[in-house]
Amino acid sequence: SINHKANARYFLTGVFLFLLGVFFIFSNIVLPDVGFMSMWPAFMLLFGIVLFIYSMCKRPRQINILVPSVAIIIMAVIFIPFSFKIITVSLFRFVAAWWPILFIVAGITLLTVYFVSCIKKTRKRF
Repeated sequence: SINHKANARYFLTGVFLFLLGVFFIFSNIVLPDVGFMSMWPAFMLLFGIVLFIYSMCKRPRQINILVPSVAIIIMAVIFIPFSFKIITVSLFRFVAAWWPILFIVAGITLLTVYFVSCIKKTRKRF
């Protein structure tokens, strides 16, 4: 309905403005020497958080919003240390050395899904 869409816009805009304000206060106080162009992953992170919060508040859960929001958050978290020079190695060298961690993360994710489904099946029997 029209009222529901208006409420969603107010919510998204409100959360975005709140997080944007927190971000600028943080950047002025904690990171005053970081250039504006180095902060793009932080904006990416804000956008992902806003989408995540929005998808979690919708009933039923909006998987088509939840999955991209988590992907955006993960990418932003990966890019932030390189952008803020916390990690001094280039992103290319880092990925070249650490790409096998993707297999580890994928394996842990699949095992977690398996064990959670086993626990749910066991609980349904009793």
